[in-house]
Amino acid sequence: MTDYYVAPGGSNGWPGTIGQPWQTIGYAVTRIYADDTLWIRQGEYLSPSGGFQFANTGSSGHPVTVRNYPDESVIIRVNDQGIWYAPWVGNAEGSGPVVDYIHIIGSDIANRQLSCGIYSTKGIVVQGPDATYTDAPGVRVWNAAYWEVAGIDFVRMGYGLFGHTYDNDHFYVHDNRIIDSTRENHLQFNGPYHTIENNVLVRDRPDYHSPYGCYSLSLLAHGNTVKGNVIDQLQLLYYNSNLVDPGGILLEWDIADDNIIEGNIIRHMDVAIDFAGGDRNIIRNNILITGDYSHIDGGLYIRSYALPGPTWPCQNEWLVPGAGHPAYDMYYPHDCHSRDNEIYNNVFVGFNKAILFEGVVPDGETKIRNNAFVDCVDSVCTWSTCGTFARVTQSNSQEDPPFGFVNQGAEDFHLLETSLCKDAGYNLGSLVPDDFDGVSRPQGVAYDIGAFEYVPAAPTFPVVLSITPSSFNVNATPHLVAMPATVDAGDLLLALFSNDGGDVVTTPGGWGLVFSAQVVAQASRVRFGAYAKVAVGTEGGTTVNFVTSGTEMAAAQVYRIQAGTWWGALAGVEAATPSDCGSVDSRYPDPPSFAPSWGALDTLWVACYGADDDDAATGYPGSYTDGTYTPSGTATGSCSLASARRELNATSDDPSNFTIAAVEEWVANTIAVRPVGTGPTYYHGLKIQGVGELALCDVGTHPLRIRKGGTTYGVELVATADGNASKVRIQTPTGVKALRKYT
Repeated sequence: MTDYYVAPGGSNGWPGTIGQPWQTIGYAVTRIYADDTLWIRQGEYLSPSGGFQFANTGSSGHPVTVRNYPDESVIIRVNDQGIWYAPWVGNAEGSGPVVDYIHIIGSDIANRQLSCGIYSTKGIVVQGPDATYTDAPGVRVWNAAYWEVAGIDFVRMGYGLFGHTYDNDHFYVHDNRIIDSTRENHLQFNGPYHTIENNVLVRDRPDYHSPYGCYSLSLLAHGNTVKGNVIDQLQLLYYNSNLVDPGGILLEWDIADDNIIEGNIIRHMDVAIDFAGGDRNIIRNNILITGDYSHIDGGLYIRSYALPGPTWPCQNEWLVPGAGHPAYDMYYPHDCHSRDNEIYNNVFVGFNKAILFEGVVPDGETKIRNNAFVDCVDSVCTWSTCGTFARVTQSNSQEDPPFGFVNQGAEDFHLLETSLCKDAGYNLGSLVPDDFDGVSRPQGVAYDIGAFEYVPAAPTFPVVLSITPSSFNVNATPHLVAMPATVDAGDLLLALFSNDGGDVVTTPGGWGLVFSAQVVAQASRVRFGAYAKVAVGTEGGTTVNFVTSGTEMAAAQVYRIQAGTWWGALAGVEAATPSDCGSVDSRYPDPPSFAPSWGALDTLWVACYGADDDDAATGYPGSYTDGTYTPSGTATGSCSLASARRELNATSDDPSNFTIAAVEEWVANTIAVRPVGTGPTYYHGLKIQGVGELALCDVGTHPLRIRKGGTTYGVELVATADGNASKVRIQTPTGVKALRKYT
């Protein structure tokens, strides 16, 4: 378990320590073994012919690891066209040693601009020529398994990664960006059992340098998981002045079986997912958005032919069966049918034919359920007809109604509560256990249609869980006020306390005073106040002593307000200057108008009063609910209080008056409880540019949230010196989860 180092100013004659690093990566990767880590120091490295060929294998739990040194920029340049200039190489041309368990992992660094103009926060960048092009992939592997490639920008390369041989590869390729690849695919996997997730695959230049089909991800393989990737085509592509038809994911040949493709966003493609053979694949929870072309324009293009067929790939009659054929392991068995594929809970946007069968509708059963077809001309078709077909199961697909999406124009396909997709789907059970966000299905009485389950919005107003009364019918100084039976950490405890006479109340330890007042214009026969505490979670079923300066009867109410629905700190509880009856007793306690400091939010308003004697409250302010009256008792010298609440988004509120059974001396007030920050906003494939243009945070709230795996993470903006970068801290309930920078 040794750390080694390589730096442009080092020497291959040195021992590879941090003080005496090696000079070239090609030399260094021949000197590291299982459990070793090679740290690449800042600088630019040129990939030679043959690339950097690993010489030694790792093993399970003991990988050979390559990383950029923390916070340092590593740029690997490829300036030659030839495919053999691929930098990261395993088992070159199948003649070298087998090298399994290789991990090449970049960590995020400060945003910087590359020579081609692209900004990058990846610690490792593999970059092709700026003005010309290369055929070389960034990673080129034969006969190797269990590689992990993560946190790398591949820019202007022929491919990002090319896995050549059909064997049990088990690659884990995640959190990379592959930008402007000039050959057929950003990623080419010839082999099974890969996990490909959270990558961004994008072309944003018009030049393309291959006469073959153009895709972002090609799977000549089975048993792969493709999840959470963003695949985009931002410009028209041309090869020798001819327009290229771009595709998203290609299931290549009949060997592409049993793959799971889920939770991806594929934009601006003629064909989002292309079946050129391939059986029993599950396509679920994807968002597929058309390009600007109409001559192919199928969201899913399912080719199924008897061999030989009239079009690629089925016309290749020269690929005769036989183990002696050099591509036999890749291409056989092969019959060019696409059988028993399952297409569930996807959103198709703007396609001419959302699902298109090329050739014959395959035998077996193709299942198409719970998909939302948005602004598509037709949903399920062959070239000649659309509708229902034998051997194709369709149910509960929505075809161009007013779906009820949150914001279709902004590609936010979450459902509104009124959406026609809500509870309208077929119950698929374990076939689609979660939605795009990782929310378990179903949330309602049935599955929803589309990529998202409708989740009822979290309470936006502070939620009152209970009101606990206490009465003290004997004159005393201690008053053990009952707390709610159940109290959770973070709950707000709001205690209203009324005592006969004007004796002062000592604020209990751990509580904050909201207000306390008596009638000013006459000898006070009542004092009324409010006190607040952020619960620690141990208060349930206990009592809290409110001590008066003299012996008095008293009455109390304790509001329990749910944690996570209110501000979370006592600064989120404010009250007006109390009003009182003045010099003349009355039956109409009138809480004052109040405008809390936070302005118009989903505020909880509590109108309340404390009065002398035990005359009951017979009327409550209009639009207020849960009116609650609590007397100290009926003995001489008693007092009482009453309260009610309202949920209202407004800058202020002026409650109307209470009514009590007889004229009494009273003190009244209006209390406001601030809500928690605004609810989650979902962004998919978010590109953040210009710190000053964003309002990610607002005085301690987290209006932007990240949702993954059913968990919501708070987001906090962190100041950076680089005006082109936004640094975002992702927070979990147990603290800082990660620090990410986005461009």
